[in-house]
Amino acid sequence: PDGWIYFYLSVSSESCCDKLEFYIDGELKGSWSGSVPYQLVIFPVSSGIHRFKWQYKKDGSNDVGSDTAWIDDIFIPGPIDEDADGIKDSWEYIYFGGLDHDMSLDTDGDTISDLNEYLNGTDPLN
Repeated sequence: PDGWIYFYLSVSSESCCDKLEFYIDGELKGSWSGSVPYQLVIFPVSSGIHRFKWQYKKDGSNDVGSDTAWIDDIFIPGPIDEDADGIKDSWEYIYFGGLDHDMSLDTDGDTISDLNEYLNGTDPLN
């Protein structure tokens, strides 16, 4: 992928019927219902212009929990490389929380440097 969109979410709803849905360009990418604690979700995004949509669907029959969903800290990808290290900032933020990570390290100990993990599109934490 050319980038990732990521955000945190939490849901407190009826598990069978009320749900938070996330779409990219009209295609359903994720759906959550029931009691979902805050979690980070990440989706790949190709280059170009895209439409992102979050939708909470309620069936109207029962109220369970808070009967709502929360979305926080949305990061929308772009070809930004503020520190000019050749690594997209979105990737550095997702995996290392900032732009000051030494990419020559092998964070997950699999003998593949974090830079090569980026170049190969693999997970430097796994």
